[in-house]
Amino acid sequence: MSLLRIRFSSLASGLGLAAWMLVMACSAPASTSDSSDGTPDAPSEYVAVHDSATVSPICPDVNFYLTETVSANYSVGTSNYQNGDYCGALLYLRWVRDNDALYTGAEPDDRTYWRLADIYEQLAAMAGDDEMLHQSYFDSTRAIHAEAQDALAAAGLSVNKARYLLDEGRFYETYADQYPDQQDGVYDLYLEAFRENPEFLNDAYLNRLAQKAMERGGEQDEVVELLQDLIAQADDATYLERAYASASAPAFMSWTDRLEELMADIRGGERDSENLRMAIAIAQQEDRDDYIDELLPLYADENPTTELLCALGSRAARNGQIETAQGHVNEGIALATSNSQKRDCAYRAAAGAYASNRGAAYRFAGQALQYDGGHGKSLYLRASIVAGTVRGGGIQARAAYWCLADMFNRAAATGDPAIAGRARSAAARYNRAAPSQQEYFFNPGWRPGQRVSSSTGYGSCTTTVR
Repeated sequence: MSLLRIRFSSLASGLGLAAWMLVMACSAPASTSDSSDGTPDAPSEYVAVHDSATVSPICPDVNFYLTETVSANYSVGTSNYQNGDYCGALLYLRWVRDNDALYTGAEPDDRTYWRLADIYEQLAAMAGDDEMLHQSYFDSTRAIHAEAQDALAAAGLSVNKARYLLDEGRFYETYADQYPDQQDGVYDLYLEAFRENPEFLNDAYLNRLAQKAMERGGEQDEVVELLQDLIAQADDATYLERAYASASAPAFMSWTDRLEELMADIRGGERDSENLRMAIAIAQQEDRDDYIDELLPLYADENPTTELLCALGSRAARNGQIETAQGHVNEGIALATSNSQKRDCAYRAAAGAYASNRGAAYRFAGQALQYDGGHGKSLYLRASIVAGTVRGGGIQARAAYWCLADMFNRAAATGDPAIAGRARSAAARYNRAAPSQQEYFFNPGWRPGQRVSSSTGYGSCTTTVR
């Protein structure tokens, strides 16, 4: 079989070690001859993909080796996906979708479509401020789900309609800023999913459907009947029973009225956990940050948990109350049972403090890195803060731009899809802003690869001349 050369683009780290071993284990000895363009030939039974450039504009160029075997490409794509290598997974899973869409290695189903939809959503997060690219990826997630249902139907397989309806509602609610015109339909999607298959909805979706029903109001009898149906399906009906009590009262209360009633009870001393939890849930729905700030410390006193204390730390940091935030973070970390919980607690405070106090945000991010030195978001936040202190100047001063490129490259190397694309772009931007060879060759006489020092607002840095 002749070698087919295609141009594609993908994952920052290229094939993972496991993927590469899979390819190499199946391949014949590589040819020693070169192609006309000087690129070594791939093993003859593989389709070699060189200098990739079109899988996704935000994924860096790497070399791939695709087989013409569905099982091998499915295995590599699935492994990359499960490891969070979304750029690397995309090429392989798209190939599987195009060649044997419902392949799983066992009973055929739609899992490749679900993984592709999730990959496009992850790539949208990596697209940063590129609104056109953002929208393109979002549109792809919707198109993939429509295609999946058609493929199942064409193969005579059952479609879990409730799952698709729930995810559609979740998607539009998550990205309300991008889809404001779809928000009125979210309730209908959740309700249709419930009517389609009540047993498929877990408590989180049952509670969310109840919240939407209470927000909409409508006929009291209809809301009460729905809440009764939801209670019958719930494993933990605590929230639903509270909603039912409000909805079935002689005077049907809106969430706003119910919140005011609860706040009056709480301020009057009725501070049991159920009252506080219900008030917090409604306050979140109603965007009443003032009530949340009042309620969370009370609930934390009744039920101190890592999650609550870290949430308090994040809110205090966002409000510029840095000492209070640090106290809550330390308390939350003391109750945490894993380094990932400790890391996330400190990072939440760092993100909260970013707008009000960059120095505190830098310190909180440093605290997060004590528990996970490869935490991409913390590395990116610190790099962004340091970047704000570098103002250029002469050649020695502008060497700091190489330091910034190093920091952003380190963040990108973590592979965190939330920041990797932006980090790579920032690294490239600062490399371009650094001194050119024409500038530094004669004065001060640097050479590429030489170690030099510069300074930032957070101290001196040492880097390599490019």
